[in-house]
Amino acid sequence: MKKVLIIEDNSILRENTVEFLKEEGFELYSAIDGVAGVQMALEIVPDIILCDISMPKMDGYEVLKMLQSIPSTTAIPIIFITAKTNKEEKRLGMHLGVDDYITKPYSYDDLLTSIQVRLEKAERITRSFDTKFLSLIENPLLGVFILQSEKFSYVNSRFVKILGYKSDIEVYNKNINDIIDEEFKSKLNEKILLCQKGIYDSRYFRVRFNTAQAELIKVTMFTSSVKLKGINSIIGYVLKESDSLDLEQINECGSITEQITEAIYYFTKQHNVKPEDLINMVRENCGSNTMLNPDELTKREIEIIRLMSQGLSNKEIADKLFVSQRTIDTHKVNILSKTGMKHTAALMIYAIKNNILENS
Repeated sequence: MKKVLIIEDNSILRENTVEFLKEEGFELYSAIDGVAGVQMALEIVPDIILCDISMPKMDGYEVLKMLQSIPSTTAIPIIFITAKTNKEEKRLGMHLGVDDYITKPYSYDDLLTSIQVRLEKAERITRSFDTKFLSLIENPLLGVFILQSEKFSYVNSRFVKILGYKSDIEVYNKNINDIIDEEFKSKLNEKILLCQKGIYDSRYFRVRFNTAQAELIKVTMFTSSVKLKGINSIIGYVLKESDSLDLEQINECGSITEQITEAIYYFTKQHNVKPEDLINMVRENCGSNTMLNPDELTKREIEIIRLMSQGLSNKEIADKLFVSQRTIDTHKVNILSKTGMKHTAALMIYAIKNNILENS
């Protein structure tokens, strides 16, 4: 059953559309404004989104830009439902990447046709992507795995060798917790889960794995979120610390790192990762600065967290920073999505743990 999210501040229109689409066999979710819509999209990762343009707190254009900036929602088809018939307004939406426009008042048949067309196109893209992606990730230099629901659904031969197993069959359907050393489980579980939800674009860790021979080995693991066959998944690259590979050796191995780079670019659709950057990310050890910033918050986001810790309201923060309250709302949604926190209280605990409030 396909999940549809409708973001609409008109309660009558929202509820009527929800009832109609439920009868057509869809699983429906709804939100009353843009901020609530973005939060709902992160939580459920719908198959398609219907979004009004003129809404309080965050308008449809801002919703579109926000969702396109988050890995787990960047490829979701979005249809604008709007009373705006101005050509300039439509052109702006198309330039931003919206998939279709439905003008109010609309017929439910037209709406249903638009939804079906966009879903069919998304499925074709997904099938094409799955085939190309899987052809890229088998390589002899780095251990590669794919996790679905924390279980291995794919491992390459190098990953099997690193773990000391004889075949990939022995690894399939194992839980990643089965191979991670106990000391690292609590530290990694939450971040791996957030990565799988697509809230994190990519992460890298230094951990210890348990091998088939019950030996502990040190590895560096680089993970990124990807949607395969419609399922939120994680792809991971693993480098054993005893592997003495340098950048020159890797570049001499032909197109392997370029293929990995292409795969990362293909499924993130956001930024290319050069071969040397990939190796640096895989091998780099996190520093021990006074202020930790594990989720790559911007200076402005850190500034907003510090002002929040002083008990300031959104309006007070906006006035202090000389920006609109809507801008602060957008920043807060982005901060919560990056850190994986559900509310302000949890965010404050996160800030304390990472010394973000140290200099406030």
